[in-house]
Amino acid sequence: MRKVFYIMTSLTVSALFFINTGMAEEVIGLTDSGHIPFWLIAGPFDQSTTGFGQAGDESFINESEIAPFEGKREKSSLSENGEVRWQIQSACNDGYLDFNPGIGHVKPGSSPEKLWYARDAYASAELFCEREMNVRLLVGSNSRMKIWLNGAEIYTSDRERGATADQDTIAANLLKGENRLLVRVGNSHNNLIVDWFGGTPWGWGFYLKIVNADLTIPEGIQVRIPIKNKNYSYDLQSTFFFKKKG
Repeated sequence: MRKVFYIMTSLTVSALFFINTGMAEEVIGLTDSGHIPFWLIAGPFDQSTTGFGQAGDESFINESEIAPFEGKREKSSLSENGEVRWQIQSACNDGYLDFNPGIGHVKPGSSPEKLWYARDAYASAELFCEREMNVRLLVGSNSRMKIWLNGAEIYTSDRERGATADQDTIAANLLKGENRLLVRVGNSHNNLIVDWFGGTPWGWGFYLKIVNADLTIPEGIQVRIPIKNKNYSYDLQSTFFFKKKG
């Protein structure tokens, strides 16, 4: 049965580009509010801990050089078969990218699963810019967060927190042509404790918005998702919501 993936955005239908390496690309612009409408995500990964359960800073991929594509495999001890794959996921209407629907686990104890104390996930976006730009990234996360741009680490936060939009501002330089944005977000049992005791759930994900220095939305930025061989049975289409349809 053919499946159709819908990408949440008010922009025009995305175009599909094939390149000589056997790869294809889905292409679309930023949303009207400056958010990246869809990402490649991978996880979960079992993060190490130190001391009294403080989450570590272990890397699970070559963060400075990786070029992920849909279906690319990565090793993960939290997966039943020992590996996870990069997959496409859209952001919510407000720009929040929620890891839980695609790669999140249920609360420990509610079903058989591998135990973890801290876990991480990655999100990757390939941006194509018509010109060089000095922009601002407005981010928020739950909880720990690191960002790499074109292989260089440009931001880190070790805070355990609930995510709200625009918690932090990062100055970034986008090159003319291709730019790779990689985000790693981790949470721990501290995120779940808030929920267990009746507080507002912290969740697992992040906000990221691209703006100019004057907070206007930059023009001339495309988001591209590399797809290996496009040998699957679904298409990406632009609409106001995201769902799988059988």
